[in-house]
Amino acid sequence: MLSDFKLSSRILANAEALIETGIYLDLLDRCTRVTGDKLFCLQTSLNQDLRQLGLLGQTILKAPTVREALECAQIGIQYIQDGGALNVSVQRERCIVRYQHKLDGPLSRYDVDLTVGLLANIIKSAKTSVQGNLKLYFPSASAAITPVETVRCIGSNDGRVEFDKQVL
Repeated sequence: MLSDFKLSSRILANAEALIETGIYLDLLDRCTRVTGDKLFCLQTSLNQDLRQLGLLGQTILKAPTVREALECAQIGIQYIQDGGALNVSVQRERCIVRYQHKLDGPLSRYDVDLTVGLLANIIKSAKTSVQGNLKLYFPSASAAITPVETVRCIGSNDGRVEFDKQVL
């Protein structure tokens, strides 16, 4: 499947190499269709070894708190996704992380799903015993499909992750 996209072996071998956005979205769409898994993007990033993200992943994993891991992700997202940004806020005992992007078209939902999964992965990888009542908002969510028992998924056009602020 990757050969159809004519990606060089140099790009595939380098975890920090950037793939052109159109190819990236087409690849996510094709993987979702081939697997028949509507949550392919979410599942992939939720279960990804964060070390595969190169220096960014290592920095996130070494962060002593979820707050600092999210700060690393805020800085790193702009290098992974041109025009991407994370906004972290605390409102009424809940931490809210919003993913904002400049992608257009129906395939952008895959990028949002992937990023929400990555954020959930960061939170779940934290060295904390607090569960945090994690809620994920992303385009491919369905009330009938829950990828992780302790996570509530809600359909939304934007990408958002919410959890109890004591996890920070």
